[in-house]
Amino acid sequence: MKIIAVSTAIILLATLGDAVPSPSSLKARAGEAIAATRQVKPRQSECDATATFYGAGPNPPSFSMTITANGSTFAITDPLSVSDISVIGIVSCAFIGIDGSDVEVNGDGSEVAVGPPQAQVAGTCFSLLEACPG
Repeated sequence: MKIIAVSTAIILLATLGDAVPSPSSLKARAGEAIAATRQVKPRQSECDATATFYGAGPNPPSFSMTITANGSTFAITDPLSVSDISVIGIVSCAFIGIDGSDVEVNGDGSEVAVGPPQAQVAGTCFSLLEACPG
């Protein structure tokens, strides 16, 4: 049984030829993937949250903010008319719109609707972890 498995593996490798990447090629690709991930997702502390604000439409414009969840009020200066907000982090946040919308969002990544859609002007987030200030 072992002889059949080994000979099958040898035949498979021989058939693949150039399709099997070398260990150095795999290492280079892994390094590139790690570097790309670091560029896309900045490191956050457990006391931070990331809020994403979405406009309307099938491929909506959006912008994101990293927020220190310490209870401080922060300004939101992007003029995008926001229709949904999502937050990722162990937090609870509230956002105020230019026309008076008041939206509460928990940090589970779910999108919460803003009604009617409008630019957001301020927000505040509180960490739900005892180790974080606020």
